[in-house]
Formats: sequence, C-alpha cells, structure tokens
Amino acid sequence: MSSMNHPPAAFHRLHEISGWLSRLLPQPLSGKAYLVGGLVRDLFLTPAGPLLLKDLDLCLEGNVADWADRIGRHFQATVQYEPRFGTARLFFSTGNSTLHLDIAMARSESYPTSGALPVVSPATIGEDLKRRDFSINAMAYPIVWGAPSPVGLLDPFSGLRDLENAVLRILHPGSFRDDPTRLFRGFRFLLRFGLSWHPETLSALREAVEAGMVQRISAYRIRREFSRIFFAERNPAGILKEIYLSGLMGSLVPGARWSELLERQLTGLDRVLFHPGIRDRPDAWGPEWRRLKEMGRGEILYYLVLFRALPPESIPTAVSRFGLEGAAGRVLSGVLYGDGPIKVRKSHGDIKAIFTFLTGLSECLGRSVRHCEAGFDCFSPDLLTRVEKRRTAGKDRTDRTGVHRESP
Repeated sequence: MSSMNHPPAAFHRLHEISGWLSRLLPQPLSGKAYLVGGLVRDLFLTPAGPLLLKDLDLCLEGNVADWADRIGRHFQATVQYEPRFGTARLFFSTGNSTLHLDIAMARSESYPTSGALPVVSPATIGEDLKRRDFSINAMAYPIVWGAPSPVGLLDPFSGLRDLENAVLRILHPGSFRDDPTRLFRGFRFLLRFGLSWHPETLSALREAVEAGMVQRISAYRIRREFSRIFFAERNPAGILKEIYLSGLMGSLVPGARWSELLERQLTGLDRVLFHPGIRDRPDAWGPEWRRLKEMGRGEILYYLVLFRALPPESIPTAVSRFGLEGAAGRVLSGVLYGDGPIKVRKSHGDIKAIFTFLTGLSECLGRSVRHCEAGFDCFSPDLLTRVEKRRTAGKDRTDRTGVHRESP
C-alpha cells in the first residue's frame, strides 16, 4: 500500500467508487475483486476533476465467467466472454447512463515468442499486476462486500511515485521484448500525460528498436495501435513525431523519415477531421466519406499522408505491415502508385468514387507542399470544397477500370 504525497481526495474517491460497486454488483461467489486500469491511474492525475463512470476495468481472483453471468442476469445484459484470456465484457444501464464493464481473471502470462499473444494462467492480484506494461498501470484497489477492508491501494511497483516524478517505467527489462506493442502504447502515455522515459526504460526501448522487435507483431495489432493513436488521442501528430524520431517507425517501415512537411500535414488533417463543420455534419463528404468510415473509420486518410512521405519502393511493405491488403489498401495503393504495380480493382461504384475522391485529395496534398514551405496550413476547412472540385472534374477522366487518369 502506498500514499506518497498525492491528494487525499484521490484515495477518498477510490473508496467511494469501491463502495458504489459493492452496492451495484452482486458479490462474486469466490475470490476477491479489484478496481484496476486507467481509472485508478487517472484519479491520481486529476483527483478533483469530473468523474464519469462509464468504462471500468475489474480484476477477479476467481471464476470470471460465473461472476459475469450473475451480473448479466442481474442487469439483463449480454455477456461477451473470451475464454482464452479469462475476460468478460458487459454493457448495461445504471440510472441515466450506460456502464461498460470489463472483467479480467487475475492471471500470469508467458510469451512463447516475442510479439506473440501470451499464454495465461490463473494467479493472484500481485502476479497480475506484475504482468502489466508500465508501473503507472500496475495499481489496484479492492472492492469489498461487507466489512471494510484493511487493505487500501495496491501499488507494488511504485506507480504513484512515478506519477509524482512524471516518469514512464516498464516493470522488467524484457517487457518490450515480450510485447512490442508496448512501445507504441508508451509514446501515447508519454504525450498524453506529459511524462518522460525512465532512463532504464529508454535504454530498453532503444534496444528493442535496434533489434527490430516491432516487426514481430501481427499486422492486425499494429493497425489497432495506430488506430488508437489517430482517434483516441488529442495529439496524434505529436505522438507520431516521437515514434518517427525514436527510429521505431523506420524499424517498422524502411525509409520512413520525419519531416516538417509531414508534421504540418498531419496536424492539418487532424484539424480538418475534427473541424465542427465536419464533426457536426457526418454527411459532409457524402457517400465517399461514409464508405471511408466503413473501410476503417477514416484512418485511410492518415495512411494516405504517411505513405505519401515514403519512398515508392517502401509502399508495398507499409501496406503489408499495416494489414491494408483489403479494399482500403487496394484503393490507397492505387492512389499512390497511379499506374504502378498494384492495380485497383473496382467491384462497385462507391469504391470507384472513393478512389477518385482520394486521388483528388492526394493532388491537393501535393499542391500544399509549397504552402507548407511558406508557412501556411497544409489543410484548411475549405479543403473539402477543393477536393470536391477535383472529384467532380475527375469523373469524366476515369476509365472503365476506375483508374483515374489525367487528361493529356
């Protein structure tokens, strides 16, 4: 248990949440339950901020399936159970809000090979915290039914001290080797919370980059990490900049280099995507935008910017490393290659429209180079108008295969 110099308000709120959960949820038939995850960490970062209990992570030293089923019956909620990892997910209403509950079995993990999914075994809460990625995420608070617990916050790896010192630290030297996705996650936490790498963690990061550990991760997991960077963070461009400058991106895709132009284009793209005129008008880009969202929530726009900055010979590697071989990848590759070796196959009209739309956007990006060098925004709220003009003008210059061609 640890208290450090953190405000008592954080401990008080943890105690209140624990009590609220013990009144809300049926007691597990066996084992102890704990509140874990980002909420515990964030309460110490903003102890007096607004408290929105919508997403909660719980850990149980017991039978997760049994407890989740009892909660599901109590709230008439559907349970999504993953037996491989002993986890369950539930959504149910509590008053005027909906609660998303993730319950995980307290477990230990072993990794058959670097980057592989772990093999898990039931364990104690102490062993469970030991498997976590960073010390700031290795804390737990008990949920007690009945008499108050004499145990308070569990912080065996001094996560509170690291929060106080604004330091991000892994729990053991082989952490990045076991799960290289922690490299990307670390940069997200670094920028989100204004932290610095612990010296030993920074050394482990550099070793993992030099050893090419990131190449051992599946394309699905890499793309999921980048999707979180694009849409779950406030500063995607800043996070990507640190990933590039560390050499991590170059380890993933040869030839990936950071530049001021790339930074400005990414920052501008983020402003456009979340501009009120777009955010409040989901139909602003018409059927092309809707189809883009279906093909990956609009992430293809970020990949368009990232891949444009690559040497042409690196694009096939990038498409493969990010798992973009499907419809989104064919369209993206066709836009970047033009008449290059990867052809775009069109199965229906909306894919054809997407291709023409992205080609227009790519041309606008190319034209923005001189504006970026002059200090102007690469993207602006009127970008949609310019792209729409290019798209409309390009309708008559698309052959029957759907490949956009410039007029002679």
